[in-house]
Amino acid sequence: MRKKMDIMMKKTMAVLLSVTCAAVFTPAAAFAGHAEAATGPDALNTAPAASAWVTAGADKVRIGGTVFDASQASKSGASGRWKWQANSGYDNTKAVSSTNNSGTLTLSGYTLSYGRTSYTVSLPAGAVVRMNGKNKITNTGHNNVTSAIVADGDVMFTGTGSITAVDSKSSSGTKSSYTCGICIKGDIVMNDGNLKGKSMLQKSTAGNADSDGIVVFGDCTLSGRAAISGNGAEAADHSYGGWIGGSLSISDDAVLLAMADTAAYSDALCVSGKMMMNGGSLNLMSGTAAQVSRGTYAAGDVSISGGEVSILSGDVSSAAKSGKADAYDYGIESDGNISVSGGKLYVTAGTNKINSQNAALCGRDISVTGGITYAACAGGTAAAAKNSITLGSGITAKAAGKDAGSYDTAAAVRDGTIVYTDGTDTVRAKYVKLAPEAETAGTVLTNGKYTYKVTTNKVEGLFYGGKTAVTGFAPGQSASSVNVQDEFDSGDYSYYVSSVAAGAFAGNESVRKAALPYTITSIGAKAFCGDRNLRTVRISSTGIRTVGSNAFKGINGKAVINVPNSKVKAYTKLFRKAGMPKTVKVY
Repeated sequence: MRKKMDIMMKKTMAVLLSVTCAAVFTPAAAFAGHAEAATGPDALNTAPAASAWVTAGADKVRIGGTVFDASQASKSGASGRWKWQANSGYDNTKAVSSTNNSGTLTLSGYTLSYGRTSYTVSLPAGAVVRMNGKNKITNTGHNNVTSAIVADGDVMFTGTGSITAVDSKSSSGTKSSYTCGICIKGDIVMNDGNLKGKSMLQKSTAGNADSDGIVVFGDCTLSGRAAISGNGAEAADHSYGGWIGGSLSISDDAVLLAMADTAAYSDALCVSGKMMMNGGSLNLMSGTAAQVSRGTYAAGDVSISGGEVSILSGDVSSAAKSGKADAYDYGIESDGNISVSGGKLYVTAGTNKINSQNAALCGRDISVTGGITYAACAGGTAAAAKNSITLGSGITAKAAGKDAGSYDTAAAVRDGTIVYTDGTDTVRAKYVKLAPEAETAGTVLTNGKYTYKVTTNKVEGLFYGGKTAVTGFAPGQSASSVNVQDEFDSGDYSYYVSSVAAGAFAGNESVRKAALPYTITSIGAKAFCGDRNLRTVRISSTGIRTVGSNAFKGINGKAVINVPNSKVKAYTKLFRKAGMPKTVKVY
């Protein structure tokens, strides 16, 4: 996940950095915009009330054309199987769980498309949805408000499978119209499984024409290995990937992805409460907008203490609205405070071609006390706070110029923004890194069973602190297998493992197997010398250029070394020169 995220961020950064950085410094008040005065349309009031989404009614379940309130029902066929099992004693004052619920709907490889009502599947408050295999629910109906799946209150999704919920058609009449893949009229809890909500093109041109991936009127809590994604399509008015009426909490290895498409207002994620990121992954992307484009908007505080966050907003461009005060483009906008105490954050804002309300981070107060934060805004400023920006002990601010990825210019906090000196001018930073310094070359790090020495901290990769050489087992550690990983985390940074140090595992008669990752480019002298019981070596790297003397001298004569097919001949020659016994086979 981190490698894909890092590649995406690096490419985006290169594009952003192709735009000139210099801009005469002005106080934050000039561009803090919406976060200061809360001007412009309130995104959280654009969705209709929860009552607008009709359901089958309390204690009733609807699957396509079948409505029932029986304690048990099921159906099997070529399109898969669904089963409903009611449960008595549901307490709606407590969170829905495996023991506190109104019933369980189990979907097993089930596919259903229905278009005679505003929704395809309707669930009562307190339902648990268990996902087995791949399931797809599609709504093809026309109405003022439509959704593939709707729940009358709190609901819990769980299981090892997935559900894709698609609202495939929209109203085209004169009434306000809203389409969404999934609508939950309460809280949603997920600790496993994969849930996808998608709304298709919204063609209505009168009133509010919204396309929402997922709408949750209560809190959204994601933990474990839960994965949820929302995709709002192109719309005449609003496109939302996700809309949450309460607070959002992400922890453990949970994942939330949300994307919004072209619209007058394009918001990947709107949250009326707090946003709390304690782990997992959050990926948001908004589209091009005529007036507003935001990666995320939160009415409450935004708190990031762990996990990986990638947020990108699209451009705002409309010649007809040139100079309008209520147009803005933000990566993260909060009417509360933004605090980062851990994790990895990358946030960018597009270009606002209407006015100067344009920032990657925009909030009342912004505090960075830990983790690694990158903020980039080609057309405005990296960070803008109504009150102040605070950097914790050990956190330094570095600005980047035209050289993509090079954050080597000292920056400072001033008047609610971050500035640096360009020649004789003080300019506001468009691209900043807020983070502790990476470890210097020569520093010894311990991770798990092994110790590593930092060889260089000059590497490509936004969240990488440097390259290292594995130097051997950590004190008190030993094993029959050496299994070197390609990277590891230490502090806020990740570090590549690019070499095996000289003598790293020499003279260790306990070692019987060894595996080296694809990142290895060199093996030091006597790295495995004298490991007479080493019989199996697996090397994934195709980039080994040097092998030190006697690196494999004295390993077991019957050993086999498995290498990439394209490197058998070259590596055999390298290893022979490094003292590998002639009886050892390289294949």
